[in-house]
Amino acid sequence: MPECAACGVGSNRAVLVDADGETLCTSCADGYCDRCGTETEHTTIAGDFLCERCQRARRDQEMSRDAGQGALGDFV
Repeated sequence: MPECAACGVGSNRAVLVDADGETLCTSCADGYCDRCGTETEHTTIAGDFLCERCQRARRDQEMSRDAGQGALGDFV
């Protein structure tokens, strides 16, 4: 199983990318989406690299979670 040359992570859930000929996880490879590994320059407020598609998916997930939490008030 391949692993990150910088930190050694090699779990099945780690996204590994080829950055300048070196295998790195997206946490160690700046400029690659932390979620899917696509090369990107987009960052979040927290400093995470996320491509536009993954940022949209995160926003949609947070919006649906907030809507679901609001519905819990109906049962009180």
